[in-house]
Amino acid sequence: ATWPDHLIISRQLEILNIGHNELQALPFPIQHLTKLVSLNLQSNELTELPQWLDGLSQLQDLDVSYNMITSYPEYLSEKFSLGYQQG
Repeated sequence: ATWPDHLIISRQLEILNIGHNELQALPFPIQHLTKLVSLNLQSNELTELPQWLDGLSQLQDLDVSYNMITSYPEYLSEKFSLGYQQG
């Protein structure tokens, strides 16, 4: 699945749940959500996480469970207690 080009998200958004959407990559516009505190990505088809996630300095809760990720970037492992559940 891909991110709809016409979808515009408020930069003030604090919680985003895009789990269960068959996403194979994170939508690039998410990197501009600097107020994001919680990001739910569970049960997609992600195989990796982008480096720019580290730039979301307000992010406190990140759920990437039940994806196809085999290794997690060190900066994320240090910041979050990441689940390693595989779907």
